[in-house]
This record gives sequence, C-alpha cells and structure tokens, in this order.
Amino acid sequence: MKAEVTRQHQALVHDSHPRPTSPRPPSVSFEAFSGRYENSGYGTIDFCFTFMNRTAADLLSPCDDSSTVLPDAIDPSVPTLLAKWDKTWSTHIMLTHFDGNLFNVSTLESRHTINDTQPFWTAVVHEGNIVTAEFAFGQEEEGQRSISGFGLTGDIWGAGAEAGTRTGVTIQDRAEVWFHKI
Repeated sequence: MKAEVTRQHQALVHDSHPRPTSPRPPSVSFEAFSGRYENSGYGTIDFCFTFMNRTAADLLSPCDDSSTVLPDAIDPSVPTLLAKWDKTWSTHIMLTHFDGNLFNVSTLESRHTINDTQPFWTAVVHEGNIVTAEFAFGQEEEGQRSISGFGLTGDIWGAGAEAGTRTGVTIQDRAEVWFHKI
C-alpha cells in the first residue's frame, strides 16, 4: 500500500511537469554539487550525490543508508542530491536533476515502523506547488566553475500567486530562499 501511494505521487509530480526526455547536463559534474550549504534561517545541509552508477566504494556519505531509510523515494535513474533535513515537517531534502542547473525539490518524511521487513515508512511532503533549486556559480578555480550556492523558488512560504514572483538579475536575487556553499 505504501509503495503504491509513493508511486502514485511520483506519477502525479512527473505528469504535472515531466523532466525533458534529453535533459541538458549541469555546468559542473553532479558530484561537484555535493557538500555543505547554509542559510541563516534554515541552517546547514550536507548534500551527497546518488545515482544508479554508484558502486559500493562510493557509499561513504550521509546518504549511505538512503535505500533503507527512504524506501522507494529515490528514482535511481535520475541524478539526485540528498541530505538529512531534520525539521518539524520533514526528515530529508531531495534535489532531483531536471535540466541544466535546475533541480526539482522534494522534502521527505521518514519514520520507523514496527515491521521488520519494512523498517521505515517514507512519504513526500507535498504542498501542491513545484519547488525548484537553481545553482549559481562564481569565478573559475583551477579550470572548474565554483558553485556559489543555490536558490529555492516555488511559493515556499505559501504567499500565493498574489504575492508575485521575485525578480532580479541573479539567481540569488530571484530566490525565495538562498543557500550559499560553504
């Protein structure tokens, strides 16, 4: 039953805004997005990269237990950034690659069960809006673009369409919430 609810939710999100069939890669490697980001209000998050081509030797990160703690929540065919996000409303935050430097954002709730065969229950915390994360870059360091941070947009605070969208030249200007890379 839980797996079916998760599957239906993923289908709803996918159908409402499907990922391009041939998404453009980001400006840097997916692995480069891993690391710590900070926002003074939301705190620090430590993203790790997960994807179907990972090997057991790669599983030395905060996400190494994700298949157990977040059953059926991660699509292994889509490059994903995952972090523990111990908030009142969720336990994890997940950024799934959409196109270029744009990622879809989901918050997940994972709880222990008393079932030994399925020790965790997971649900996507969804408010009905599509939240995205867009990464911004600073100056090149040693031939590689440096990530300065990412901005979240998508009516995060629930102000509604009447509030309008933020405008500006930079991703940071347009973001409802900005996390800088540390």
